[in-house]
Amino acid sequence: MQVEHQFQPHRPTLILGLIGFTRDAAAEVQRVLDTRGPPAVQWRFGELAEADAWWACGARVQLLGDGSVRIGPGEPGGRSVRLSLAQVQRPVAFSQPVASRDFEPTYTFRTEDPASMAAMLSAMESQWLAGTAARLWIAARLIEAEGALSQRIYHIVGGGRLLAVIDRTGEIGLMPGVNAEQLERGQWLARPSSAAYIPANFQRTTISEVLWSFALRTHDDLLPAHYRTRPLYYRRPPKLDQRLLGDEHLLVMRELFLGPGRFAELQQRTGLVAERLARALAALYLTGSITSNRARVPRETGLPAGPQPQSQSQSQSRQESMWTPSAMSTQTDGNSQHDFTVPARLAHDRAAVDAAKALEIAERAARHA
Repeated sequence: MQVEHQFQPHRPTLILGLIGFTRDAAAEVQRVLDTRGPPAVQWRFGELAEADAWWACGARVQLLGDGSVRIGPGEPGGRSVRLSLAQVQRPVAFSQPVASRDFEPTYTFRTEDPASMAAMLSAMESQWLAGTAARLWIAARLIEAEGALSQRIYHIVGGGRLLAVIDRTGEIGLMPGVNAEQLERGQWLARPSSAAYIPANFQRTTISEVLWSFALRTHDDLLPAHYRTRPLYYRRPPKLDQRLLGDEHLLVMRELFLGPGRFAELQQRTGLVAERLARALAALYLTGSITSNRARVPRETGLPAGPQPQSQSQSQSRQESMWTPSAMSTQTDGNSQHDFTVPARLAHDRAAVDAAKALEIAERAARHA
């Protein structure tokens, strides 16, 4: 078995939503996020809808007659938030003291005690959000290891146990209960294709899903530099549940489906600011939906595929893809060494399915415009 070198990845990011805190209290929380040791994951503030966990100000909690709670605004002019905790699909912790004597939250912390807040973050990482953090950790490693992975199958092992199975053609399996810290200490072993089996009790996900989730959370710039200067082309919809696509992704996909464009042109066509456009393009790039190589445009999109100009091809030295070994490339024109795009996963009916999905998403994007 070949042991791959240890990578130094981007750190995966979890998102924390705050409810009812003053700016000063939020600043205290931010200091804890900034000064923690080097954990396997990092945290940042985000909107409640996108957050992995919520922290609510206990001093502004009011217990309502139906069992739900209302948290008052932290600043004048803000809005209160009403929560039915039994229906919340994410961990929620409350700061002490809690104003309502009849309400006893299960998870609490103190904003005046940095150690208390750090302990709550660690508990969320290792317990309720362990699976999310582990998937994001895998994505961070794959992105950082671009060009360094030469095999199709990798096992991550640690403590004599199989922690994860990574099949670079699409699927990932994670040992039940595995967390990012265990993966951080594990070793990557290159394995033959016959070792692609994922144990039945492992949690399954896909390369596209973990990369998409990582791209939406990180503040790192994941868009390759040449994607800001060269024409970009639409290839296919990302292999994801369409509910995961945001308005900006639909808008960019619609514009590129209608015709290729450079970064500056897409800014004008979509009206998106540069940072937001770059984040949308990065997510689509990582999931193989766009390319800067016209030769990789499927004929079903209506754009003629063909070799790139000689001057551009000669200047491209980047490896074909971080997901698929060269021997598994879908390229057939002899220019695979010049490819800049994550290859699409092969399927017998890919042409028909992708064409139908492209039209459906383009129509959906048009309705959002």
